Amino acid sequence: MTKQRKPSYLDFDKRSYPWKAGIDYRESPEAYQVGKGEQGVLICEPYKTEIGKHWRFKTPAIAIESSEVIFKLFQEYLDKSDFVGADMARKFLQMGYTRARRYANYKGGKKYDKDNDYTQLERGTGEAAKAESAAIFYTKWKATEANDTYTRMTPHCNYPCLYLYKNVNMRKITVCTFMTMDGVIQSPGSPEEDTSNNFKWGGWSAHFWDEVMNKAMTKTTSNPYDLLLGRRAYNMFENQT
Repeated sequence: MTKQRKPSYLDFDKRSYPWKAGIDYRESPEAYQVGKGEQGVLICEPYKTEIGKHWRFKTPAIAIESSEVIFKLFQEYLDKSDFVGADMARKFLQMGYTRARRYANYKGGKKYDKDNDYTQLERGTGEAAKAESAAIFYTKWKATEANDTYTRMTPHCNYPCLYLYKNVNMRKITVCTFMTMDGVIQSPGSPEEDTSNNFKWGGWSAHFWDEVMNKAMTKTTSNPYDLLLGRRAYNMFENQT
């Protein structure tokens, strides 16, 4: 016998949910995650307020007006290179489809009977007009997913939106590493620099510092630069200041 499915919101864990109230996702887009489907759509501000006030599907006529306004917002967000806003508009359009379908399938949009151990209610008891509203939102939702600009900006993962900055001109990272011909990079500067795993050859690079090395380092450090350090090197620098 198939086990009765219950609504997923019964097991909702607010603490582990990636989308948090109190975050301005326009100011902190790196905190945003795409997630699955409509996740986060009713949390992420200021987009929830900006888009949500236009979200309606009571009748097909209302659904047409609502979906067109939200799709216009989707395009405006893209014009501003605001991926989070565009993705939130996409989620509201998708939710217009899924919620309208819920009302088309179930009377009053109620799928489960909470007074009867969340037994699933009879399907096919909803309103035919809501199916029309769902179809209207579906068309706009799929139009967002087919948008070339949106597609290029969308990551193929659910990680936070570091990809939002892929079109920004980032500075080049130049790696300057002391390494022997057989791949040793540990403790090049001094015997005490890194003695982990009983390394006994600390300071080995000093024996090879010649004019060629001096020219290479002068070229590397001759222009203004910011220094990106690992944890161990950072601690060494900090202790020397």
